Amino acid sequence: DANDGIGVDGKPYQAPLSKAEKKKLEKEKKAAAQQQQQQQGNDQAPKPENAAKKAAKKEAKKEAKKAAKAGAPMPVQKPPAAAASAPQLQHSVLPPGFQVASLQLVMNPNTKIEDRPMVALTWAIQTNQDVDLELTSDHRLPQSVLGVEDGSVIVGDFSMARYLSQRSVRHTLSLSQQAVQDQWLDYASAVSKLPKEQAKKGICMTIEQALGFSKTYLVDDSQVSLADVALFSALGFPSQAGDLLHL
Repeated sequence: DANDGIGVDGKPYQAPLSKAEKKKLEKEKKAAAQQQQQQQGNDQAPKPENAAKKAAKKEAKKEAKKAAKAGAPMPVQKPPAAAASAPQLQHSVLPPGFQVASLQLVMNPNTKIEDRPMVALTWAIQTNQDVDLELTSDHRLPQSVLGVEDGSVIVGDFSMARYLSQRSVRHTLSLSQQAVQDQWLDYASAVSKLPKEQAKKGICMTIEQALGFSKTYLVDDSQVSLADVALFSALGFPSQAGDLLHL
């Protein structure tokens, strides 16, 4: 009492507890600790919906592993409904009611020069088919189209050029030469998607190895082919002496 209830150890003085009181106090402390741990576990427990998703993914992985061990093909995810119901190319390109006549080449005058069918036009001139084409412009079309005999249209520069190449009577190729030409067209289409400088370096190295010192053209030693025009286009149609400095 003289020290206001403070013991010699500096802590508040407590009267000695009986054995029964000590057991009761220990039980209360244990119960409080268990309740606190249970509360923390509830806060960290995953939501039912997340747990169900994880369980479904885990089960799907197990099934895929079983199928792979059994030699069955892995399951393929179905595309979204929107992609599955995508319209046909012709309907997505042409406005409603838009008609394109056979050998009518329609271009949008607002598109960039690299988005126009330069290879097809060059090949049409090379094979004297430019007189057969009807060139028109229409700003309603997002990209150029070429009408063919059955009433459908061809989209894409190389696709148009291939059609004109098969239609040509001046530049005929054997089956093996046609296959080689198709390989070069696929190559030109692939490198045209690269950055310009990277594409130019790659094309120059490839052409140098393909032609060597004895060949002039890529497919037919006696004449220009569509493959030569396609790679010339991929290089940016270099036509000036200064263009050679950038190759």
